[in-house]
Amino acid sequence: MIIHQSFTETIAQFQQLPIFVCHRSYAIVLSKVKKMTWKDVTLLSNAKIPLGRKKYQELQRKYMDYMENG
Repeated sequence: MIIHQSFTETIAQFQQLPIFVCHRSYAIVLSKVKKMTWKDVTLLSNAKIPLGRKKYQELQRKYMDYMENG
């Protein structure tokens, strides 16, 4: 699939999903998170997605909010 728009524009189309941009070129759906560390996120599919150096605490907050409020 070829997409002719920016990463930010593409992510904006999925506002109804609990999405977190975890790196410059990666976004994850919070409901698919299996495990997170300071350097990566493991999804339910066991795929490992890199986590930006300054994103870990923000991800923890967003994930806890998602778990509490859906």
